[in-house]
Amino acid sequence: MSFYSLGDNVDRDDVARGDKGREYPIQMTLPTMTAPIAANGLNNNFTFEEFIVGRCNAFAYEAAMAVSEEAISKYNPLYFFSDIGLGKSHIAHAVGNRVISTNKHAAVRYTTATDLSEDYSHSIRNNCLNTFKKGYEPSKIDIFFIDDVHLFKNKEKTQNELCHLLDDLISAGKQVILSGFRPPASMSQIDKGLRSRFSAGLVIDLKRPDKNTREKIVRSKARKNGISLPEDVVEFISENVLSSIRELESAVMT
Repeated sequence: MSFYSLGDNVDRDDVARGDKGREYPIQMTLPTMTAPIAANGLNNNFTFEEFIVGRCNAFAYEAAMAVSEEAISKYNPLYFFSDIGLGKSHIAHAVGNRVISTNKHAAVRYTTATDLSEDYSHSIRNNCLNTFKKGYEPSKIDIFFIDDVHLFKNKEKTQNELCHLLDDLISAGKQVILSGFRPPASMSQIDKGLRSRFSAGLVIDLKRPDKNTREKIVRSKARKNGISLPEDVVEFISENVLSSIRELESAVMT
């Protein structure tokens, strides 16, 4: 499991072990995006309780839990990257859902790179850039999520505006969480300054689940849907479906 950190000396092994007495949850599914979506953009089914922890994602889990429990996180921004279907969006939403469950007044906002880019372009076309900027003022946001940040590629004006937006939020002590397919350093079509901001906190790679974790996911999905799977079927699915958690779950339901 790889990670990159600037400014923090994080012991990866200590994080993966977690706090003494803390037990990792044993259930996780990745619900489809037809799950309830709150006004703040969060998927209410993407929670820590629904997240299975294995060697592939234990560090990401512990870092996300730390962010959800601290008033001001030292992991800012927190950046997750992985191939599709490995839980980076789930764990980011889980932070927001945990914060809201403990503080109903918390201002949480989730968006995607595509939606933010479209909002910015709309504000330019319609001469309402100030309205756009007011929507992202630190006074209105406590935790800000942007998904699929690799899709900001070649959007120079949006990238420039995003640099200012992130600077304002982080300087004001607001938590920023980002996710993408690739680590910031490898996104050559993203402005160097923005890449630097993406990687200024903690960057974590979510790996493909190992066989033990895949078995947990298969059993969890089956149990939650009232499906009785013989052990040889669990074994077959976990040995042959390797690409993503979503495909594991799909295999259980077919």
